[in-house]
Amino acid sequence: MSDEIDALIDRASTANKDDALLEDIKSMMARLLEGKRETLTYWDKSCFASALHGLRPYIGSGLTPNKAWLAPSLAALKMLFVPEDKRSDQIVAKESIDTLTFEQIMGDIRRLGEHRGV
Repeated sequence: MSDEIDALIDRASTANKDDALLEDIKSMMARLLEGKRETLTYWDKSCFASALHGLRPYIGSGLTPNKAWLAPSLAALKMLFVPEDKRSDQIVAKESIDTLTFEQIMGDIRRLGEHRGV
């Protein structure tokens, strides 16, 4: 899956309006989240929250993706693959992340790239 993330980062540098890049990112993020449905840890929530924060301009906007926003967000997803014994123990828990649910994260993923006609 980490290789898939790298390929998406590479695609971001040449993405255009017609590219299905956001759909592919949504699909990958949904698969990653679904795989963690029963074991969603604070670390996982933090990775998804960081990725979605960077993708926020694309949630409900219909904007064309660009590498400047996508690369850091996708890099945050790569952090999901850091082995537990290699993770920082210096993380200060934030209630806003701790209380995130599977459904809230999946809702944001599903809204990526949707155009709301704002």
